[in-house]
Amino acid sequence: MNVLEERWVLVLSGGAARGFAFVGVLKALEEMDFPIGGIVGCSAGALVGGLYAAGVSPGTMENVLARMGPLDWAGMFRPTLPIQGLTDGKAVLQVLRDLVGGNPLIEDLPIPFRAVATDLHTGEVVVLDRGPLLEAIRASIAIPGVFTPLVRNGRYLVDGGLVEPIPIPAGRRSFRDPILAVNVLSPLPLRHVSPEDPPVQKAPSLHLVDILTRSFYMLQRRVVGAILEEFPPEVLLDLEEVREYSTAQFDRGLEIARAGYEAVQRRREVLEEARRMWFLHRVRAQFRGG
Repeated sequence: MNVLEERWVLVLSGGAARGFAFVGVLKALEEMDFPIGGIVGCSAGALVGGLYAAGVSPGTMENVLARMGPLDWAGMFRPTLPIQGLTDGKAVLQVLRDLVGGNPLIEDLPIPFRAVATDLHTGEVVVLDRGPLLEAIRASIAIPGVFTPLVRNGRYLVDGGLVEPIPIPAGRRSFRDPILAVNVLSPLPLRHVSPEDPPVQKAPSLHLVDILTRSFYMLQRRVVGAILEEFPPEVLLDLEEVREYSTAQFDRGLEIARAGYEAVQRRREVLEEARRMWFLHRVRAQFRGG
């Protein structure tokens, strides 16, 4: 192996509908010829990252988002019985199967891929690194209350965001290359306010998926901050521009993807400088004999 060969591990956070920004992120990275040697994703990051690792282009994903209207997204959340969640995810899986052209094994993908899920009984992080791709994605996106858990080898697997919403630790354990982490979740601490204080903006009306996803991602805010502090990546792209979108605005997917693309373009110099620093680091290590 050429030690000067540049490869980065792309770590993608959760974020539900905000995760469509990763489609634009990947499009921008492709245009920059940014070398991705592995992808680790949680929830929405596992969905977009898994598709890309399987060879689905950002342009193809954009075309799907352009076709999806509110009624199409409503069909993704058809109720299921018995009630372990709002939906069993079969409609989502069919869309993914059509995109990928089947259900390949993770170990056979063109780009090494890991999806992060949570064992609902033990609270353990489960890193899915082999087996059917769509099963791994389905486990990682299973927001409790929205999707039913996925049962694998006796484990009830749900959204990895419960314990590792930005899976940098899984990236460190799985790969030795530098990490480019992309975050669309807020790592900020929760503010304490009085009920008499006026809201920053008028609260919109909420339906069930809104309530479940907003509650879930609010719980992750402190976890994101703790992970970033304990496991800092070589490069962090914190896409605060995307946070103006609700985690449940699935019908604005194409708009969110474009926002992700533009956010990376604004950070192009940061990425180019990181690549230069990586190359210099490797050259110095070679001269030192390591």
